[in-house]
Amino acid sequence: MDLDLDLLPHQAEFIQDTTTRNLALIGGYGCGKTKALATKLILLSLMNLGYQGMAISPTYQMSVKNLIPEIEEQLRDFGIKYKFSKSEMVFEIYVSGKTTKLHTYSADNGNYKRMAGLNAAFFGFDEADLLDTETFLAAYNMASSRLRKGRVYQGVAVSTPEGFKGCYKFWVEAVQQNPDLCENRRLIQASTYDNPFLPPEYIEELERRYNGSPLLKSYLLGEFVNLAGNPVYWKFTKDLNITTDTIAQFPNHVLHVGIDFNKGKNATTVAVVKNNKVYFIDEFYGHKDTQALAEAIKARYPWHTQNNAIRFYPDASGFEGIQNLKRNFPEFGTDGKPNFRYSAANPRVEKRIAAVNEKFQSTSAGPEAFVNPARCPELFKGLTQQTYDKNGDPDKTSDLDHAVDAAGYTIYKNWPLTGNVVARVA
Repeated sequence: MDLDLDLLPHQAEFIQDTTTRNLALIGGYGCGKTKALATKLILLSLMNLGYQGMAISPTYQMSVKNLIPEIEEQLRDFGIKYKFSKSEMVFEIYVSGKTTKLHTYSADNGNYKRMAGLNAAFFGFDEADLLDTETFLAAYNMASSRLRKGRVYQGVAVSTPEGFKGCYKFWVEAVQQNPDLCENRRLIQASTYDNPFLPPEYIEELERRYNGSPLLKSYLLGEFVNLAGNPVYWKFTKDLNITTDTIAQFPNHVLHVGIDFNKGKNATTVAVVKNNKVYFIDEFYGHKDTQALAEAIKARYPWHTQNNAIRFYPDASGFEGIQNLKRNFPEFGTDGKPNFRYSAANPRVEKRIAAVNEKFQSTSAGPEAFVNPARCPELFKGLTQQTYDKNGDPDKTSDLDHAVDAAGYTIYKNWPLTGNVVARVA
């Protein structure tokens, strides 16, 4: 079956190479990586009729929202009959009286181990560098070990580079150390500028967002850059984002409380919103459990407690903590809207960080987020001191991440990123 392909040069180079055992397409935002991967997986399905393959995303949410819809769109465009089972997360692709099964997986939290026992011919990873290095390499090796039944054996990955993480170590560092690996490992790099179909404002927004950041090369040019030591919250400045305001300056305002659940810490930020600007004017830190935290909030803010004027933005993974807080505070406000505002899963780390930076950056009308360092010392330390580690992840070893994560839940829920910019900034 011939596919009518309309591809950018780097997409064609990636899709047409069916002989390199381990193939990667690394590129900037908007260069068409996920589309290329979807097309590649369909092509490999056709080359392995009657066999099985795997489509792997960092998380279940990314699989459902990004890769699966892209594969479905490509199958429809090519006029290929298929069925997708949501319960089993498997595509059945029907061509020439044969059925190829394409299994979809998430790799986080050890979910990649579900691939064990599957006999496959091919696999593909989407946004591979969003996984931590150890998880990606373990998942990739697991997937590679399943390539034992088919006609054309190949493992592929696409990603925007996120520092010197898994893709760099597998396709660059390992090859530098052992040049013989060139025979079965190939890296194709692409730039955002290589896609002429992107609207000009998309690239302009990326250039504006990353102006002065080392990630300009990473997220637009698709180059591996060293993120180690670069500040995570680089848009926060002591000159523009500091306030001395306290709760006294905001009488009768609703409190917006972000919570990062951690035993013995339970980092909690308290903010008010006025004229679409957010002011972090207090915090709680070091409570042994959520019941102790709830009692502390009630004691410090009796008026807000009595008048149902507190909104919570908790870490979505803290089920028990959320339930305990709901036993202490009304679940709904006087307007009927929920007091506990969170999604089924936390936003991706890079999206939350980008939203925080976006809120702190100064616009033509001035900054839109402020922190009182005297009342929020943990939040201030996190904003000014947290950096990226050698793998391109926000460093957690210094214990600076808890309060900024809590503030991030508040910001992201109220001011999520808009448009196509979903990037992490350094």
